[in-house]
Amino acid sequence: MVGATGSGKSTLLNAMVNYILGVTWEDPFRFKIIHDEKNQDNPCTGQAASQTEWVTTYTIYKNISSRINFNVTLIDTPGFGDTKGLAQDSKIASQIERLFSATQSASIKTIDAICFVLKAPDARLTESQKYIFESVLALFGKDVGKNIYSLITFADGQIPPVLSALASIDGSSLSFNTHFTFNNSAVFVDNRFTGNAFAKRFWDMGMDSFEVFFKSLNESNGTNLSLTCTVLSTRLELNSTASLLRNEIKMCLEKIRILEDDMKEFHEFTRLMKDNENFHYTVIESKTRKVDIGGQGIHTTTCLNCNVTCHENCSKPKDEEKEKCSVMDANGKCTKCPNKCIWQQHSNTRYIFKQDFIPTQRTYNEMSSVFNQASINRSSKAKTLTDTCTEIIQIKCCLETKEMKIESHMENLNEIALHPEIKWLSHYIDLLIETELREKRPGFNTRLEELHSAKEQTNIRNHFADCICRCDFALKSVDELLKKM
Repeated sequence: MVGATGSGKSTLLNAMVNYILGVTWEDPFRFKIIHDEKNQDNPCTGQAASQTEWVTTYTIYKNISSRINFNVTLIDTPGFGDTKGLAQDSKIASQIERLFSATQSASIKTIDAICFVLKAPDARLTESQKYIFESVLALFGKDVGKNIYSLITFADGQIPPVLSALASIDGSSLSFNTHFTFNNSAVFVDNRFTGNAFAKRFWDMGMDSFEVFFKSLNESNGTNLSLTCTVLSTRLELNSTASLLRNEIKMCLEKIRILEDDMKEFHEFTRLMKDNENFHYTVIESKTRKVDIGGQGIHTTTCLNCNVTCHENCSKPKDEEKEKCSVMDANGKCTKCPNKCIWQQHSNTRYIFKQDFIPTQRTYNEMSSVFNQASINRSSKAKTLTDTCTEIIQIKCCLETKEMKIESHMENLNEIALHPEIKWLSHYIDLLIETELREKRPGFNTRLEELHSAKEQTNIRNHFADCICRCDFALKSVDELLKKM
């Protein structure tokens, strides 16, 4: 039995128990389901936990019932869409899966009715209600569609406006035609006062409604839950794979961020190399060489101090005559040699000095150092880029494998599940986020983080596609970059 907050589900459940057990208006007692607040069957926490956090079954045997001739097991699913959040809803789904798939005799193997509790005046369903109904329907196989009932509380004998609200849910599998109206306002009214005739009328109306409901239930055929168990296990695997996929997408995006940073550094090293690549410059250097002229009958005037041939074809062959060489000035000093040496330092030699002007390459040390270091760093960064690309390719393969598993699970659910996807989950999460931002109750930051994480998982396919696109673009960019080295 499932209902949103304020739907009267708890009162309806207690009224149903009283009907089954044969309680009448005149009886001085009423039966009321009391949850044992100390649940010792919670091995996960080792603490006392409220049983209202757990899917609960109540079995009433026909030998103690005066109104029905068959055993009744009621399954209550409190907690869907309550303040405990989406994590609690996931726990409830897991509990239902364990209940239906357990091997012990206490497990549930067939189901006769899935009952949604709604308030008659609700002309429009809230996002929370839509989420709750879709979440529950998503747990079942297609073969239970005929076993869905709408139990409408707070009925006043008129056509319940909530039926129109149900009909407006696109693609809903709720059985709009199979509904039963109840008004349980008199279940726990004190019947000792004669002035409660109006309350007695509501009591009788409620009991009559239950009689119609159980008669219909007795005439219907139960559905084996084997297909539903497959849906539940498939959905749990789907959620687990999607959670792993989301974590790996985060890992991949972080790797891509690192890769992009490394590419920026690679570009910077390339720029430094380009800016400092002209660290060589050329100068013209003069080099002196001796040229042998022996036996050619040529006389020279050569400065022995400057090692320069001042006059290559001199008419004065003797050294003592060099004062009269044409390159000497009136004071006897040479006008050609660099130091303007006196004529006595000149001599007639068997060789002449030739000056060769040779281009010579020099290096700017600072520019050369920057260039060489940038080259080393760029080569190292190129290896880092290659290694990171290898890691991204491996992660991408894992992502694609998990996406294929998700697609396979979704195809399977499309074939067997009553509701393959929970269409209103994203809207419901948005509503919870708005509520948290508005109320800002203690711990809201942690809850907001969990809600945003859940929102990411609802859009996991879009995130996957975006991640793969970024992977391919980054890998292509690195490949083109390294080819230019």
